[in-house]
Amino acid sequence: MKSPSGFVLLSIQSEHADRIYSGKKKAELRKSFTESARIVFLYETAPVSAITGAFLVRQATRSTVSEAVDIAERFGVPKDRAVEYYGKRDSAWVITISSAVKFGKAIPLNDLRLRDHYFSVPQTFAYLNKYEGLTQDLISVLCFHLESELKLRPLSPAGRTAFDSLIRSEVGSGYDDIDDDFVNQVLDAEVGKKSAFSTIGKRVFEFAWRDELIGFSVVTEKSHGSWKTGPSILLPPFRGIGFGQEMRRVVECFCRESGARAIYCTCSDSKPLVVSYLLNSGMQLQARLRSHLSRNSDELVFSKSIVGMNSGPVALAKASDGGQLMKIARSFSSDERTARVINFFIRNMSKWYFDPHEGLGRSIMESLKSFEIGMSAYSVKSRAIYGGYDRNGRVRAAVLLTPKRSGMAKINIVSTIKDKASIRRLLEKVLLDFSHCRRIYLTVPSREISSIEALVSSGFCFEGMLTDPFGNGLDHACFGRINEMDVNALRM
Repeated sequence: MKSPSGFVLLSIQSEHADRIYSGKKKAELRKSFTESARIVFLYETAPVSAITGAFLVRQATRSTVSEAVDIAERFGVPKDRAVEYYGKRDSAWVITISSAVKFGKAIPLNDLRLRDHYFSVPQTFAYLNKYEGLTQDLISVLCFHLESELKLRPLSPAGRTAFDSLIRSEVGSGYDDIDDDFVNQVLDAEVGKKSAFSTIGKRVFEFAWRDELIGFSVVTEKSHGSWKTGPSILLPPFRGIGFGQEMRRVVECFCRESGARAIYCTCSDSKPLVVSYLLNSGMQLQARLRSHLSRNSDELVFSKSIVGMNSGPVALAKASDGGQLMKIARSFSSDERTARVINFFIRNMSKWYFDPHEGLGRSIMESLKSFEIGMSAYSVKSRAIYGGYDRNGRVRAAVLLTPKRSGMAKINIVSTIKDKASIRRLLEKVLLDFSHCRRIYLTVPSREISSIEALVSSGFCFEGMLTDPFGNGLDHACFGRINEMDVNALRM
């Protein structure tokens, strides 16, 4: 029989409970139990008659008596005591203990019955899911003790190995291309650094509770002050008991103390529990990116200001301007024309995005030398840049295309003209050259109405609004376009 919630109440004598809390007892023997138990609350029998703490289950194993005795002996239970306890039963249970917590104040039987008048003391163990209100109270008490001992620390060699395995099996199952390149990009922050557009640095942290590894979180520092958090992932035994929310709180504190202006993250819409956690922690849903990392789900964008920056939403409105026909050209190599387009992009990008960091122009130039679709999550192997020129040969607009994994590409557009027809021609040239990309996406300042109209008329869909993502008072509209061939393939 399985416990739907994984929370179990176990009756135990005080002497055995004390040995569990002290760490001397690492295994509990039982004649019957449940394999799905993750958290065991301990009810000490008379004369204590109270719930005094809990332990995290490493593993609950049902086996033959002989096998159970061997397991128990490995965890310090004398063989003769185990044999005597099990007797001549056909099967037996061994519950190995990960970590134990003794509550600062025991919860006596009278208080338990006041909280739930149906509560009764179990003879051996009981599933706590039948006491819904009481269970939530017990989890809150447990989380209070868990949070006080949660530690954030740099990734250790053992943690690196565990993270590699976990990110492939857990995160990779939901996306199209979690591969060696992706994992190496996460673990080796310097890889691809030269071609990073806005990424300054990236760190993987591991979380420990009482020196026991419980999970990981990735933090990516961005040059515009909005830092990306995640993916964050817990090892299976530590899920669903409050660690995830506390990890996010600790990461947020780290970002704030390190000078971040805001934090943002993405989450698949197929994970409602994570979405609920994010909303409860004060994150705001900003956008829905269609088929962004996986063909089978959308990616939700969440953000949160952590330094109290003030910014008011800028309404989308309609506007038009006179026609200014431009000549469109794609730049491939380090020639004088390419340098002019890059200089134009760098000179004007602060009005559209954020202040360029030192060396960005050189970085873009280097990334143009050879071109192939990149497959990494955090940087790229190469880029393409397009320039729009007026009749006098002056650069008036530029589009930088950055390949991403999962067959996607991100574009950044910078323009000094307000002619949607010319901007549309520039976009259509990019779309024609990269029709093989599954999805192309971008953000633009919400005040750039001509560009927004050009995007919509070029088949881009509005996907949400980001409130002041770069800390310069500009809200950004999110747009995405899925390749028509790819959409047709999905419909088959």
